Amino acid sequence: MDMQYQKHTCNFLNPEDEAKILNGWGGKDFVQKKYPAVWDAIKRTKEYQRELQRRDGIENQVKGHIDVTYPNMLTSSETGKKGLFSLLDMYLEDGTVDSDPSIQPNTWPYAMLSGTINNDTDKIVLASTAMEYYDTNKEQERLESDTIYSDVDFTQKRVSTFYSYSALDFNDVIHQEENCKINPQYTDNKGDCVVKSIDIKAPFSRYGNDRIKILYDRQPDDSERGMIDYSYSNVRVGNDVKICLPIQAEVAFTDGLVPADKDSKGNAMDILVDNEFFRPKLIFYDNSMQEFFYNYPYDKIKQCFTRNQYILNIDFSTIGGKQDYWNRNMSMHNYETAQYEVGRTVYLNADFMVRVRQEKFGVINSTAICIRSTTSEKLPDGYQYYYTNNGQSVYIPTISIRWGCFAEDTMITMAEGVKKRADEIRSGDVLFSPSGPAKVKVVYRGNEQSILCICTEQGRKLKITPDHPVVLDSNKIVRGRNVRPGQGLKIADDKVDKVKWVYEVPYVGKVYNFEFEDGKEHIIIVEDIFTGDYIAQNSCLNSEPVQKQPPHRTPQTQAIVEQLSALERIKHAAILQRTSTKR
Repeated sequence: MDMQYQKHTCNFLNPEDEAKILNGWGGKDFVQKKYPAVWDAIKRTKEYQRELQRRDGIENQVKGHIDVTYPNMLTSSETGKKGLFSLLDMYLEDGTVDSDPSIQPNTWPYAMLSGTINNDTDKIVLASTAMEYYDTNKEQERLESDTIYSDVDFTQKRVSTFYSYSALDFNDVIHQEENCKINPQYTDNKGDCVVKSIDIKAPFSRYGNDRIKILYDRQPDDSERGMIDYSYSNVRVGNDVKICLPIQAEVAFTDGLVPADKDSKGNAMDILVDNEFFRPKLIFYDNSMQEFFYNYPYDKIKQCFTRNQYILNIDFSTIGGKQDYWNRNMSMHNYETAQYEVGRTVYLNADFMVRVRQEKFGVINSTAICIRSTTSEKLPDGYQYYYTNNGQSVYIPTISIRWGCFAEDTMITMAEGVKKRADEIRSGDVLFSPSGPAKVKVVYRGNEQSILCICTEQGRKLKITPDHPVVLDSNKIVRGRNVRPGQGLKIADDKVDKVKWVYEVPYVGKVYNFEFEDGKEHIIIVEDIFTGDYIAQNSCLNSEPVQKQPPHRTPQTQAIVEQLSALERIKHAAILQRTSTKR
C-alpha cells in the first residue's frame, strides 16, 4: 500500500483536493448526476471555506479531528498470542468553546470513521473497519488484527494505521481528513526494551505534580510570585504569539547500548532519525484537540540530540536560545484571558526516533522516545511524573499558559439611531430598546478568548458569547449556542434575517454588557440584530437549560446525509478491493 504519511484535511477550494474526493466517489459526472444533494453541499462547503479565508486565515472553525494510537502489540488473555491493535478517535466540534464540562456539544448529522492496520513491508492489510454514525460528536473504534506477530517480527516490519473520516456538520458543510501513523520500534532483536530510563528536566513544575505554569509577555503579579515555572517576554507578534516551551531530557539505554552518533565504520551520523512524522506538538485541551507541530527544519532539530558517553541529551534550547521559541506563531485567540487565573491547558506530545548502537558488535537499531502530557487520573500504573525506567514513554503534567488583558469593539444602536462602539459606552448613555430609551447604569466588562459568530443570509455578523440571548423571529429568546442555520433572527424595523452559518470566532479582548437604571430587562440592537441585556442574559441562563441540542434535520440535510453515506460506502469498498489482494 502506498500511503501519504501526513495528516491531510480536505479543502474544496483546492482543485487537487476536490478532484481527489470526487474521484474516490466515482468521478465528478457521477456525483453531479446521481447525488445532486452532495454536489450542492460541496458548493456550499466551498462558500463556507471562502468565508473562513476572509477572516485572515484563522484556523478556528467548526471542524472535526481524528487521532489514533500507534499500532501496537496486543496479547490475548486467552491464547497468550500477540496480534496488533489501534484505537481510532473522532471528535466533532459544535462551533462553541465551553469551559464548563457539564455542557454537552451539539451533534453532527452524519459521519463515517474508517481505518486499516497495514503491514507496509509486505503490502498486506491486517485489519479494517468503516463505521457510520448519525447525530454524533465523539466516537471511538478499536482495530484488531488476527495476524500473529512475535516481538522480533514487530520490530522488523513497518506497520502503520491509516485512518480517515468524512462528515456533515450542522451547517450542511462537508468535512474530510485522513492520516497515517507508523509504529515506533521499541525493542531489540530479542524483544527486550532498549530504553533503561528517561529523565525529564523541562518542562518541569517546581511544585511536585502540579500543572506546569508558563507565563507569556508579562511578569508575575504579587499573587503569582513563586508559583510560575517559566516566564517569557516579548512574544507578541501583532495578533499572534510566539510559542515558547522548553524541552530537555536525559535518556539512558540498557547495558551495552549507546546513542549512535557514529556508524559501524566510525563515521559521524545523526542520532535523531530523519522522519517528519516524529516531532513535538502541542494539543489544546478542548473539544477541538487542535495540534500545533514544532516546525524548525530537521537539520536544526538534530542539533538538540547529543551524546554524553552513555547518555543521550535532548535540549531544544540549543535552537531557540533562552526563549525556547518553536519557530512558529499562534493566533492570540488560543490563549485564555481570564485575569491572571489559570489559563489555557495544553498537552505536550513529543515523539522521537533515535539511533542506538551496540558497542560490542556495532549493530545499530532505532527506538522511540515518547514524552506525554497527562493528568494524575490517567497516569498508568507503575509510572511517575518526569521519570521512567519502565519503557520508552515518560509522562509529565499538563501545561497551563497564562496571559493578560486586551480590548475589542462592537457596534451598539443608541436611542437617537446612531451606532457607537461598545468600549465607548459609559454610564448615563441611552441605548435604543423597543420598550423605550434605556439609560445605562452599569457597564460590565469581561474577558473572553473566543466568541460565537452568527452570520446571516443578508450579510450581518453577530459576535457574542455562547450564552448571550438572541431574539428569534418568533420572539422567543434563546442562547446564542442554540441558534442554528435556517432559523430567523429578529432585526431592526421588525424585519427578519435568516441564519446562514454558525461557528466559533477568535476574540482577544473584552466583552461588554449593560444594566439599565430602571432595573428592568431590555432588548437592545447589536449589529442590527435584537439581543438581550445583562438581566436578559441571566434570565435566559436560568430559564433555558443547557442541554444537548436535538438533531437539526431539514429535508436538505436529510438528503445530503443519505447520499453522502452511499458515496462513502462506495469509496470504502473500492479501497478494500485495491488493498486486500494479499491477506
